[in-house]
This record gives sequence, C-alpha cells and structure tokens, in this order.
Amino acid sequence: MKTKFALLLILMPLGLLASSNGAAFPLRGQTIEFEGRVLLIGEKPPFLSGARQLTYQLAKYRIIKVTRGKYSQSEIVVDHLIFAGTELEKIKIGDRVHVSVERSKTISLRSDSPGIREASDVVKTYYVGTSLILDSSPSRLQ
Repeated sequence: MKTKFALLLILMPLGLLASSNGAAFPLRGQTIEFEGRVLLIGEKPPFLSGARQLTYQLAKYRIIKVTRGKYSQSEIVVDHLIFAGTELEKIKIGDRVHVSVERSKTISLRSDSPGIREASDVVKTYYVGTSLILDSSPSRLQ
C-alpha cells in the first residue's frame, strides 16, 4: 500500500489568486494534476513575514502521468506560492511527487532561476502550484 506524506497542501480559492493588483488570474477549469519526478528546485526566495507581495519558488518536474486535466509536454515548470519560506524544503531532486497546479496568464512577481527559467524566457502560461504531496512509498526511488 502506498503511503503518501502531505508535504504541502495549499488549496487556494480562485478569489485569493485573482486580485486587482494583477497577482494571478487563473483560467477557470484549468486545473492540472500530475505525478512527477523533481528535476530541479529553484533558489529559495527572500521571505518577508507579513509581506503583501506574493512570492514564488520554482521547481521543474518530469511528468510521469497526468491524473487530471490536459498537459502534453514531458516537463513542467511550477511557480509554488511561498507563505512560510519552508514549503519546498522537504523535497529533493529525484523525489516522486503529486502536484496540482492552476494555469494562469499572469503572475504577481515573476521568479527566474538558472536552469529552470531564465529572465529572457517568454512565458505564455504560468503553472501556479496549489498542492504538493511527496510520495513516501518505498518505491519512490524507482
């Protein structure tokens, strides 16, 4: 039996993501869930307690299987919202994870990280992470 360890579960109502300051505007009905392998984890952004600006940390995943929605690429870059500054600390490169994202045309504060997304990269669609679960089963290293 697979045992899943809930590393991060931040289910955001659309009202939180859609704001008048252009934070992020999810495309309704555009949730994607996938099982994937962590390829790269971006630099941890500076964290300011009580900050009003949304902050993101990037991660790049290899798609193993799409479990909800449609996504045809073999890899995906996810902008994970950072609230406490520790959201991605427990995942490592090579870990198997289950991730939920919302597609968005815009993002409040774009993050770039070497090897994941460069400042010169044009982004047509952002994938904002809403849930991340680390697969803690013994077969996760396969």
